[in-house]
Amino acid sequence: MGKVLEFPQERRKDAGLLRLRRASDKIDQVILEAVFSDGVAPHEMAGILAHRLGALIGTTDQKADLLGLCEKVLKKKAGAGPSAESGGSL
Repeated sequence: MGKVLEFPQERRKDAGLLRLRRASDKIDQVILEAVFSDGVAPHEMAGILAHRLGALIGTTDQKADLLGLCEKVLKKKAGAGPSAESGGSL
């Protein structure tokens, strides 16, 4: 299991992208440590992440939009759905 999110390798000076990258790296570290060092099964980790993501989505007024985005990203990363099959990007 590698990085959960992949960001462009080129070095950009965009502060927003750098913040997202740091946050993503921290989340990856927690996930990988839990799965590989602490023995948390991948399906259990997926359940934990889904629960936490649901709590986060619950804080927004744009639930449908955020759920749609999450669905597209999950399907693409899992290799399922139209964008994965056509090779398109989000």
